Amino acid sequence: MTAKVVVITGCSRGGIGWALCEEWNRRGHRVFGASRSLVKMQGLSQGITPVELDVNSEASVKAGVAEIIRQAGKIDVCINNAGQGCVAPLIEVDPAELRKTFDVNVFGLLTMVQAVAPHMVEQRSGTIVNIGSIVAYVPTPWAGVYCATKAAAYSLSDTLRMELRGFGIKVVCVAPGAIKSAIGASNDKRAVLSPASVYSNVEAFVRSRGSWSQSKLIPKVAQAKQ
Repeated sequence: MTAKVVVITGCSRGGIGWALCEEWNRRGHRVFGASRSLVKMQGLSQGITPVELDVNSEASVKAGVAEIIRQAGKIDVCINNAGQGCVAPLIEVDPAELRKTFDVNVFGLLTMVQAVAPHMVEQRSGTIVNIGSIVAYVPTPWAGVYCATKAAAYSLSDTLRMELRGFGIKVVCVAPGAIKSAIGASNDKRAVLSPASVYSNVEAFVRSRGSWSQSKLIPKVAQAKQ
């Protein structure tokens, strides 16, 4: 097996990205784990190179990708895993949270693709993996914004696959189901209704959507191995 240079975004401790880093590293590949905070990646196994990279900043993405190219000379696999949840009824969702979720899950994904694709085009090979979700196909109440961002990720992936095939670049969009990871705790903090909400009588159900995936107990490590 030829070792590949793998870049993974969203690699903070406790998340899917962390587990993916560990699994690719275990299989003998050269792994670069990216996150907004280097501190949140402390503890990754030896052999995994942490890179400070914010997918919401074009400058940060360009700098991070350039540093990876400087160190490794190429990028074979880019896994766009950075993501954010959003739990709220659509008619009451905070506009700032709506935009932030699309910024990370959609625009941040494309910013990464635009940064790595030129290098893959030049080498006439590469694989781009976008982490989607089953909710792109089966949307759920109280998570409409998140579901929409994952549907957008699939649409972007399908188009990228056609546009990049001629350069020898593969594009894959993964549709995982419920995975036990750190995103549940993050969602819990956001799943708060205003006192005037018309859904106050079902607030418990709204809040439970934030941690729903955590009750299904598909470990992130098991998902990474797949």
